[in-house]
Formats: sequence, structure tokens, C-alpha cells
Amino acid sequence: MIYDATLEISSPEGSRYTSINGFHTGPGKVAFAANEILTAFHFKAENYHNKGAASFKYAMRDAMDIATIGCSALCDIKQGKFQQLKLAFGVAAPTPIRCLHAEEAARSKTLTRQTLFTIGQAVTHDVSPRTSWRAKKEFRLHLIHTLTERVINLAVIRAGGKII
Repeated sequence: MIYDATLEISSPEGSRYTSINGFHTGPGKVAFAANEILTAFHFKAENYHNKGAASFKYAMRDAMDIATIGCSALCDIKQGKFQQLKLAFGVAAPTPIRCLHAEEAARSKTLTRQTLFTIGQAVTHDVSPRTSWRAKKEFRLHLIHTLTERVINLAVIRAGGKII
């Protein structure tokens, strides 16, 4: 989601292309017709060149491939400020989501701990975690705040910046 991938979806009638953002239409539902299959992900170079990215999946047990929360961030920084931040979560809402409020909170802000905290606060407007057998809602919210700061910090470092 943070790379704005274009999905190639094929059927006996041919192929069609759609953005990954908005592809998940509901819990366990995607924008497929009955005879379609995902055949490729396409990424434009300008969506990742000269940018830093990081991802982290938190799971309660290594033996299970079921995430409690997943977080990804991609940032473009110039002169110690966020030019762009893309932040996405899995298992923080009914479908995988981009955190548009948090992304806007970062725009043109200096790379500081206070900015990370502000972004973490803004994430709460985008997510809607639930309690399940894997984790309570409150624990997921704690993970969301913690992972937001950690993943963005690593993305900033990979983009050549530093949080001060």
C-alpha cells in the first residue's frame, strides 16, 4: 500500500489494472469477479527511489503466521523535514488501511520526537482495532502507537535522515 502498487488482475476475458489502495472492500473481501485472479504487482520507480521504507509485523507466536498488528512506512525527506510520509496498517481496521490523517500530520514537519508523537496521536483517527482471541483492543492500540514511531524512525534512517 505504501508503494501505491498497481495490481494486474487476469481473467479469461483479459487483464485489468487497479490500485492496491481500495482493493480490499471489506473483511475478507477484495475487488475480484468470480473468474479473476491476481497475476502481478506493478511498482513505479518514483514511488520508491530515493525514499526510505520499513515494515514490521507483530505476532504473539513465531509458530503462527497470524499478525496481531502489521505496520509499514515510506518517507521522503528533504532538509530535515518530511516531504511525504505514507503509513499503512494491517489488522488495525476491518481491512488493510492507509493512515491519511497521520500522513497529513507529518507533511513538512521537522524530524523530531515531538513530530513522531504527533503522528502517533493522529493514527488514532485512522485505525479501528478490535478485541479478538489474539489481542485486546487496548493492547492493539498500544502496539499501533509503539510501531508507528519505531517503523517511521527506521524509514527515516533508511532515507538518510535522523530523528532529533
